[in-house]
Amino acid sequence: MNFQIRHGHSGHFTKDQNDLTGNIAPSRALIDRLTRRHYSSVLELGCSPVTAHAELARRADRFLALDDDAAHVAAAQTRLICRPQARVRQTSVPRNWPRREFDLIVISEMIARLNLFEQRELARRCAESLSDCGELVLLCDLEDSASVVQRIAAIEEFRRAFGRLRQLEINRHTHAGSVLHLTILARGPVSLRACPEFSERA
Repeated sequence: MNFQIRHGHSGHFTKDQNDLTGNIAPSRALIDRLTRRHYSSVLELGCSPVTAHAELARRADRFLALDDDAAHVAAAQTRLICRPQARVRQTSVPRNWPRREFDLIVISEMIARLNLFEQRELARRCAESLSDCGELVLLCDLEDSASVVQRIAAIEEFRRAFGRLRQLEINRHTHAGSVLHLTILARGPVSLRACPEFSERA
């Protein structure tokens, strides 16, 4: 399967050489592959079961999770009941966007529920809200074959739009399972520019 990677002129694409060959729970893999032990402010978009809400919140001074699905929001609120620094809200993004800077943004399957315009707008919002050395994680379960093409296309469109605004480094993690796990490290402030293309066969 081909994944088209677009990145800034100072960015590069790498495959995680530290990934294990055994089965790793997606939520555990997400935590293990974060670049920092502590974050000032974390934003989670889509309260997916594959993300680790409580552990993400534990590492943050402030944690905000947004989802338009009432059931997902209720489940996340239950898991975060012992984390006073965590907030969970039912809302639609990117239309309703928090006015705050984040040094970690985690995006799950909700990206595939957006149309093309919304995917590009989401990328713009993330690029503007992510700190100068911020980290963005895309975590998408591809087990559902009926929507796998749609999910991959949504992620690619997001990366293409994001790469027009921020210099970045992309790391694709290859832990076992059906989850596509990418870490995007942003470098420098927002700037509009052309992005070269790089493709990698997985």
